[in-house]
Amino acid sequence: MAAIARETQSIKQAVILINGIDAGKFPRLLSRILQKLHLKAAYYNMKPAALQQQLENIHLSQEKAEAFVQAWANMGQDIVEKLRQSTFAPKKLEKIGFCLNLEMGHSTQAKMKSPHAILELGVNSEDSENTEKVLLEFNHGELLEFYNKLETIQTQLDALT
Repeated sequence: MAAIARETQSIKQAVILINGIDAGKFPRLLSRILQKLHLKAAYYNMKPAALQQQLENIHLSQEKAEAFVQAWANMGQDIVEKLRQSTFAPKKLEKIGFCLNLEMGHSTQAKMKSPHAILELGVNSEDSENTEKVLLEFNHGELLEFYNKLETIQTQLDALT
């Protein structure tokens, strides 16, 4: 199994600090940290036994490793669920509108057909209720390329579910 943390100098210093915390206060501290963890990020979701082994491999005391494992067993699923419900991107797509324009002529070209698609995307920030409008204009080739990229993204999303 791959280690979640290599034993770097900063990890060694953190382990020394953690091992020095009063064993009676440590579970409460850990609980408080885990309550706020979903606000920042989490990188791994692992089984408690594997977590304990990883922590002991970096020389965290058995007592502290067991406290981590107990806290993760009690609160880990809630943290993962909160992370699933949140978005990593600062903005979220709320609305899509479109318009197709066809230019049939120009002062220099009488028999010109030039289609242009205009997409209007309504995006929202998590911390704002105002919807920002983003306008995108595509010619035929650009729209086809955009469509193909969206299809690739959809295929990748379908493979994950």
